Amino acid sequence: MSSISVQFIGSGDAFASGGKFNTCFHIKEQQSEILIDCGASSLIGIKKSGINPNNISHIFISHFHGDHFGGLPFFILDAQLVQARSQSLKIIGPLGVEERVQTLMEAMFKGSTANKFSFEIIFIEIEDEIITKVDDKSVTYFPVIHSPESNPHGLRIELGGKTIAYSGDTEWTNSLISLADGADLFIVECYNRKGLMKFHMNYDDLITNRSQLNCPQVMLTHLGDDMLKFSRDAAFEVCEDGMIVVL
Repeated sequence: MSSISVQFIGSGDAFASGGKFNTCFHIKEQQSEILIDCGASSLIGIKKSGINPNNISHIFISHFHGDHFGGLPFFILDAQLVQARSQSLKIIGPLGVEERVQTLMEAMFKGSTANKFSFEIIFIEIEDEIITKVDDKSVTYFPVIHSPESNPHGLRIELGGKTIAYSGDTEWTNSLISLADGADLFIVECYNRKGLMKFHMNYDDLITNRSQLNCPQVMLTHLGDDMLKFSRDAAFEVCEDGMIVVL
């Protein structure tokens, strides 16, 4: 069993609370490198961290909000125009991922989807709660409670003998119990200390339900301003941009 590193390229919310980059987690296992989410600022964070974008083979998207997938046009066009990428890129997400990414590409860079790319982009849509093999990785998507238009999901990825679970953006839902079950690391968004915003996790609910989460390590991401002020007193470790966790 090989060690796996998880680097938090971006651990912030949509509104740059705390000056943090949008959500983006870089996972490395031996020669394999993937991303979970690719928010609008992700390419900046990737390059700031010294990561070679060409080494990233898979990007897993939790839902279709700009702070979680808005960085894909920049990543894709950088791969074509700057990085001279030749290796295929797999973009994995909930149903509708190909259409949503192409629509975003056209909104941000009109005509870009008509380009003849130097590399193949492969879109893979994952059905709910079905363990799906993606090369040497297994992924399961769980529907969660967030803005319905964004097709929100949490996901768990098994690779290299380890399991990483991620809540996506969601208020508390019992599907998180299955999502986190047996995971080596559960990354959960925690926007508020108390229930101040619909569709987002609050700290009080997470504390109340912690005993139902069968996982040894829970880390908080996507903190809003009020949660950031409280974070030093939180019972969980808080993700910071650039932080690396080894599993």
